[in-house]
Amino acid sequence: MRAELINTARELREKAEKLAYLQDDGEYSYIDKYKEITSWIYKTCRELIRFRGENDEEEAEICLAVLIGYSTTIRDSKNIRRAIDRAYQVLPRLVPSLLKCQLLIYCYIEACDESLVREAKQIIDSWKEHEMGEEEKKVGELFQNLMEGSFES
Repeated sequence: MRAELINTARELREKAEKLAYLQDDGEYSYIDKYKEITSWIYKTCRELIRFRGENDEEEAEICLAVLIGYSTTIRDSKNIRRAIDRAYQVLPRLVPSLLKCQLLIYCYIEACDESLVREAKQIIDSWKEHEMGEEEKKVGELFQNLMEGSFES
């Protein structure tokens, strides 16, 4: 069950990010497919928030997936608040990582807490010591857009 839960969280993130960044190769340009995927994202967010991870990383994965999911579909303020509250509990226990940085950024988008963005910047700055992977580059770009004010939640 736990592996299935985390796989669902990762699938939710993947589909929501494809939708958010319009990386669907035109698949969602058909209204019925768009409605199908946004309905699935919304339903999955509502289901996923009811579960807790068995460890800090799993909990962070769930919170992040829910925040990304709601950012691309109908917003559910109650469940967004639940995800943020849970993220605030788990963030201090996470080691600096891509997952932590992503969660910090998406929590900042919702909560506008400057301490979150400062910590995310520290993590991103530490990546300059090595060649960044695709996910790190994407998060760095999101962070840059956020700092330039071109990100809309």
